[in-house]
Amino acid sequence: MFRKLISHSWQMMRRSAFFEKSMFAKGFIAFVIFFLVMNLYGLGRSLPLLLNDQFPDLAPAEWVYGALPLILLGDLFMRFFIQKVPASHVVPYLHLPLSRGSLSGYRLFRSWLHPINFYLLFFFYPFIQMTINPATSNQELGLLGIFLLVGINHSILMLIRTPGKESKWLGFLLLILLLTTGVAYYMIPEKIMQESLNIFLAFVYARPAAFMVPLSMIILLQLIVYRQTIKNFYQLYESGEKVEKTAGRNIIEDLLASVPVYGPYWVLEWRLLSRNRRTKSSLYTFLPMSIAFAVYAGFWLTEPGQTGMAMVYILIAGGIGSMHLQHAFSWESHFFDYIASRDLPMEIFVRAKYYFYLLIGGIQFLLVSLLLAFLNIDMMLLFAGISLYSMGLGFYIYLRAGIRHSSRMDLQGKASFNMEGVSGMKMLLGLLQFLIILPLVIIGFLLPVPHGAALLVGITGIVFLINHRRWIKKLGQRLEARKHINLALYREK
Repeated sequence: MFRKLISHSWQMMRRSAFFEKSMFAKGFIAFVIFFLVMNLYGLGRSLPLLLNDQFPDLAPAEWVYGALPLILLGDLFMRFFIQKVPASHVVPYLHLPLSRGSLSGYRLFRSWLHPINFYLLFFFYPFIQMTINPATSNQELGLLGIFLLVGINHSILMLIRTPGKESKWLGFLLLILLLTTGVAYYMIPEKIMQESLNIFLAFVYARPAAFMVPLSMIILLQLIVYRQTIKNFYQLYESGEKVEKTAGRNIIEDLLASVPVYGPYWVLEWRLLSRNRRTKSSLYTFLPMSIAFAVYAGFWLTEPGQTGMAMVYILIAGGIGSMHLQHAFSWESHFFDYIASRDLPMEIFVRAKYYFYLLIGGIQFLLVSLLLAFLNIDMMLLFAGISLYSMGLGFYIYLRAGIRHSSRMDLQGKASFNMEGVSGMKMLLGLLQFLIILPLVIIGFLLPVPHGAALLVGITGIVFLINHRRWIKKLGQRLEARKHINLALYREK
């Protein structure tokens, strides 16, 4: 029976919406995955050389293996936002005469197949090869040790996400212990780094106790999760059902509603972001992500022209609008009947949407700019220029193309690894932003003026910001003429 369930998993993957996409979309997604994997691999190969150049006092192995507690804490933090419990894979079998034990074991097995359980291996594999001598130690066992440590994180998350008081208390207790280790890392870094290094060396020197401890923890936690899954079987899968959020106002919505003319539209836009599973995760993670990248840029990108990583600011700089407006008007596809059947002024509708994301992007711009002003003034100026570019020309491209979007978006669908609403044209839009800004940056660096790239890119964005009423008026007219065509296309999906 378990073998049959596994075969169903393969069929489920083959029949998913991803395989219904065009060859271009599938090829582009495969390229992005390959690009991310190769970046992790390249980082693992280049980091030892970079650490040797920047911090010659300590060996690269001492830095990275000594920082394992922080790496694992970051991995665990990411899991709370990315890793989902595979309850949906079990729900179709609940009406069949299958034992709880089989389905609970299947759930545990499926949870181990999540990509987040393997991504660190693509970094540590080359790093271990560069820093561990195969003549005196075993590189493969070091990689196995990393996987076991990651497996503890996975088991803790599964424990916390499984109903039951015992699992919750134990899971949060382990989480607190890990956080305490992270705090201790800052208080007594030398001692924690040395202990962390010793643990990793125990893996590569093939000491049995080094493997038995994490393996025993994983087995114990998985048994607890298995027992709690059986004990709270139907509660687990009922809790996975979608629950509509009750209506009600809060202080943010009251403030937005008080804005003249655009208030009602802003409240609807805020609810679109904050009350739906797919958009909410981006809303609450985008600002921390942009601040983290700003810290990275402030410390390590000493020259803006040195690296293509600065191009990531095209997405970061515009705030959540740079992500959300890629699917402009597709988000509203499930209630487009209301928009198309009402005499809404489309120009005001588009302008309100534009101003809403300008406001969020402006708030992020102020916070990140203040941070960069203390860390790296050159990157701050480049960030300011790309922010103006993203919120001017970038938002125009997304809104202009969004008028012809005909793909629906499930607001309550999962936030990650969900290809609904993605098309080759939308991916080309993101590529178009890069193709436009790249020559501007190159020409700007050649100009005989200080910060020429930031200046040229910023002026391009300012032109579209100043003329926004003119192009928004045209977009409103186009949307008015096409709204019933879009409605018909949405109904076909």
